[in-house]
Amino acid sequence: MFGWGDAVKGVTDLVGQFVEDKDKANELETAIKNKLIGLEQEVVKAQRDTIVAEAKSQSFIARNWRPIMMLTFVFIIANNYILFPYVQLFGGTALELEIPDAMWSLLKIGVGGYVMGRSGEKMVESYAKNRS
Repeated sequence: MFGWGDAVKGVTDLVGQFVEDKDKANELETAIKNKLIGLEQEVVKAQRDTIVAEAKSQSFIARNWRPIMMLTFVFIIANNYILFPYVQLFGGTALELEIPDAMWSLLKIGVGGYVMGRSGEKMVESYAKNRS
């Protein structure tokens, strides 16, 4: 749940402090968790819709910015973990590019978004064919 576990635990602990009836406390905790799950589903749907819209866009940049970014990340990773070590091994000089933590996070999101976008695109195409 988007790392909301600590927040949910904090809220459910508060429920236990203010609601003495265990059944009512459990009912309230379940309602809070269900609401958060619903909110999470809305966020995922919005992300999916954005990615599908990008994939279907007429603009080259809007349609391809994720693949271009991913290829850039692949180049940096290949440079640092394939090219750089071999160049150094044979006595040459090569530049090792810094990979900040934020880039790894963005890479995870990008790969997830790309996979999700491609799946969404295929589902839309399949849906459109079945409606015809």
